[in-house]
Amino acid sequence: MKQSRINYDQIQYKLAKQKKLTILFFLTGVLLGVSAIIAIFFFSPTLLTGSMVHQNKKVEATTSSSNKPEKTASQNNQKQITRTTFNNKTPIPLIDQELGKQIDQELTDTKVSGTILAVKNNQTVLYESYGSAREVGWHPDESTYMLASIQKFYTALMIMELIEKDKLSLDTTLDKFYPEIESGQQITINQMLSMTSGLYLDKNNLPTKLKDKDDWEHFVLTNTSYQPSDSWSYSFVNYTLLAMIIEKVTDQSYEEYFTKTITEPLQLKQTGFYQDIDDNTHLVPAYLPNGNKTKKTPNYAYIRELGTGNMWISPQDFLTTVQAVADGFFGDLALTQSIWNTQDTTPKSDYRSGLYHKKDSNDQPFLFAHGIFRGYEPSVFFNNDASTAVIFFSNDFQDDKSNIAKGKDIYNQLLTPIVNEQKNNF
Repeated sequence: MKQSRINYDQIQYKLAKQKKLTILFFLTGVLLGVSAIIAIFFFSPTLLTGSMVHQNKKVEATTSSSNKPEKTASQNNQKQITRTTFNNKTPIPLIDQELGKQIDQELTDTKVSGTILAVKNNQTVLYESYGSAREVGWHPDESTYMLASIQKFYTALMIMELIEKDKLSLDTTLDKFYPEIESGQQITINQMLSMTSGLYLDKNNLPTKLKDKDDWEHFVLTNTSYQPSDSWSYSFVNYTLLAMIIEKVTDQSYEEYFTKTITEPLQLKQTGFYQDIDDNTHLVPAYLPNGNKTKKTPNYAYIRELGTGNMWISPQDFLTTVQAVADGFFGDLALTQSIWNTQDTTPKSDYRSGLYHKKDSNDQPFLFAHGIFRGYEPSVFFNNDASTAVIFFSNDFQDDKSNIAKGKDIYNQLLTPIVNEQKNNF
């Protein structure tokens, strides 16, 4: 009986010990699990963003849709990290304060009008309004302007998105969408992006009675001509047709697809189209060379700028987009490079996808774009990774090109100390 009691006590002791070990292992597991969850939530955003920014997947575009699921930047869990802080209350680095003061004084002395954003090494050096743009009653970082011809940059960006999704390729021909246009079977997306297609629409004979976009598209399809050439020729109709192709491929309006692929993923707050203009748009009024304020823009003038100049934007929203492109936010950087480089254009041209490719006095590359629309004259200059840039949105068109000269001069002042530090991302 005594021996049985001993055996019983030993069994109970082992059971108790096993129970304690089970509880200990359980608590240890819980602690490890909680630690893992904390680590994931703490570190995951950085890792995801890093993966997004530096992705390098290969894309092979074809002329027809594939079965690959359609995706957008936002659907890829991509979140744009703004490299540059634009708020004019953000302190300027001490090293650039004197440069900012110097540029500010020069602009004040030359009596320019408009808003200028100057950025060096991703740091805001200057963000100010001048002339009549300073009198509107809101801050520079609240001011917007009509983007005019620089909108072609955005049209090209949406074409790139469609190539990324295998909806188009650079070799897709115009006749796939609009066979009624002469020689469309030999005109490619690539040629239209670089304006080497030979397409032509007489800008001096455009309609002034348009009810809607359908009227304009009908006019374009029935009046566009083809003139073979062995040289580059600027013709806005290339981008009108690209905008129409975007609408046909996506079965959405240009504005809807723009919002889906650019505005929402980048969380742009000061970008929109002529249909949206109201008091909250903070569109700075424009003036003509004679000093008179421009009259209210008629609706037909906006309609004729489909994909080529009927959107408004702030300097910071524009630079945010450019930096996002350079960072690979919209997809494969190799694809971006193929669409923005001018090396593959025939005939040779320094224009591609809404941008002119230039070199400064030190033989360093930079990108330039310019537009004119009803008194608005935007000019942009930036290096290949958009870390140094001048966004000069003028509300006072100058036909002597002095606005362009001033913008380039400011860019050179920003660039000179770091001329050998430029990157070559695209």
